[in-house]
Amino acid sequence: YPPEHFAAVAAGLLEKRPAAILLAGSPAERPIIDAILQHVPPAFRPSLISLPALHNNRGISLGALKEIIRRSALIIANDTGPRHFAAAFNIPTVTLFGPTDPRWAETYHPRERIVRIDVPCGPCQLKTCPIDHRCLRDLPPALILAAANALLQTPATPGRSNATA
Repeated sequence: YPPEHFAAVAAGLLEKRPAAILLAGSPAERPIIDAILQHVPPAFRPSLISLPALHNNRGISLGALKEIIRRSALIIANDTGPRHFAAAFNIPTVTLFGPTDPRWAETYHPRERIVRIDVPCGPCQLKTCPIDHRCLRDLPPALILAAANALLQTPATPGRSNATA
């Protein structure tokens, strides 16, 4: 997902409610997180924390990440490990799917909203896109914000709805 889109999602969330937004990733993903921070309007930057930048750029442990997720009000993630931690802790989750087919990565988490767009080339299951990564590039931040805001306003009850454009 493009850094400027993640930044738009962060700003959209912060416009509606005060919060701390923790940007998780490995130390190798720090340039991506730095790019997200650069695209967030300056007024919102103090509310964002780069986890890979902590501990002299060594980041945090997997155990610390699990505990952070357990205490979170919402997780927005690609189809990665933190999404599965959130499902285990019953944390509301918005998962962005691009090349991965959601049917192959089902968590059966009732408080998860899968957000994706249909593209002619996908889901391709490829790690490297031979075209232009339109499955994520064209995924509008507004779709993710709508799913996030719906989850934040919904009490913890079973039920699932997926957003697709």
